[in-house]
Amino acid sequence: MENVWLPKIAATWSLFLNRTKPNVLYALGALKLHLILLSMIILLYGCKVDESQKANDYYDLQDTTIYGIGPSNPNIIINGGDASTDSMIVSLSLSATDNRGVIAYSASESSIMPQTDNMTRVDDNGTPINSDWTLVASSTHYSDTVDFELSTGTGYKTVYVWFADDEKQTTDLVFDSIFYDFKWTVSDTGQTASYTDTVGEDSDYSINPPNFTNNGDGTVTDHNTNLMWQRVDSEDDYSWTEAAEYCSNLTLANKSNWRVPTRRELISIVNYGASNPAIDTNYFPYANSSIYWTTTIFADNASDKWVVDFDKGEVNYYNDYSYNRFNVRCVRNKK
Repeated sequence: MENVWLPKIAATWSLFLNRTKPNVLYALGALKLHLILLSMIILLYGCKVDESQKANDYYDLQDTTIYGIGPSNPNIIINGGDASTDSMIVSLSLSATDNRGVIAYSASESSIMPQTDNMTRVDDNGTPINSDWTLVASSTHYSDTVDFELSTGTGYKTVYVWFADDEKQTTDLVFDSIFYDFKWTVSDTGQTASYTDTVGEDSDYSINPPNFTNNGDGTVTDHNTNLMWQRVDSEDDYSWTEAAEYCSNLTLANKSNWRVPTRRELISIVNYGASNPAIDTNYFPYANSSIYWTTTIFADNASDKWVVDFDKGEVNYYNDYSYNRFNVRCVRNKK
């Protein structure tokens, strides 16, 4: 809209100039009026508001206030605040608040926040497409206790957590730590035959006899180590990478958190009182008298991985190149 005040201001200024005389008083008056008129012009233009810009500014503010902030008050506590644990399965007490509702969380031992793409999408089976996020019932005050499986290896473990709302806005990471001190009962070797009169053979001691249970669902529980094993392995050969994929994708006894065992774990089920295969076939039928992969890396060369030969229970290492193909028996931590 055209400003009607500008012509009037210009006319007043012109009239004053025509009537002024070249003396000091008139010059001072002209300067004073000039400053007054200039102030009026600045005031009129300064108060003029672009209504469309005003609306945009308003909605930008609204976006920042409502949509631009993720859940607040995020929190995680491991095992109720315990300093240490001897179990790989720990409990996470999680909580966060959000006016729009907390709909997902991500827990990991990595401090890199996962992507939020496809966070809320699921496949035809109802399985989330983005497995880095766990969907929860939307809640403005989310609070729950969930299980989390720590990585193998003794030491301090830090678990990082993010929360997200239905606009995929996320919190900053929060974290808690706990010292994992892996303890288990070492089973007797299974060597019961005596080969010498000298005291000290394995056959002279029975301290922690093997203690297995056939669960009747395709799994075996070792009560000495608190591990659950795949009772019958796949009988196929895999590269080291393929073995990890096979166990990761395995669903057995309604459990999906299967993995390749470590060297120590796999040795724990060797029966050194047997051979071909060196394992208790009452609990592990159809076992192969062959080499099985572990996840343990050979210290001198990262491309070499430890293996266990179940012909006689020997331990060795091979490189993880694709042409080396061995068996795998999957394991999981029993809660």
